[in-house]
Amino acid sequence: MIQKTNPTMKEYDPLIAEDAYLQALVSELADKKALELVAEAEARVRARVEAWAETRAKAEAKVKAEIATMFQHTLMNIIEARFPLLAQCVEQGRALPDGPDALNLLIVQISGAPDERGARAILGIPAAE
Repeated sequence: MIQKTNPTMKEYDPLIAEDAYLQALVSELADKKALELVAEAEARVRARVEAWAETRAKAEAKVKAEIATMFQHTLMNIIEARFPLLAQCVEQGRALPDGPDALNLLIVQISGAPDERGARAILGIPAAE
């Protein structure tokens, strides 16, 4: 075990404190250690930020998918309520967009469609014969 103070070296403290070379060496070592500690802290912070960003991106993607699913159901409910025959066509293979923005636009457009023919045009489904 190393002693905290060495009585035989204590008499040299004033000389060590006044020695420019030793003070420069101590300062350089302290600076190196400080830089190492800062670099370690930066690495830890960077890792936390990256983990947070990844978690946030996953959460945003999940929420976006849930909103899109909700909009798809809403759109289908509107189509079924207003245009039952058209709803069958849509359910039989018409792919609806995936993005919430596109689905929201379709909801607005289908809600305002004057008739089934207009709704078919909006959805890109040929007129029924």
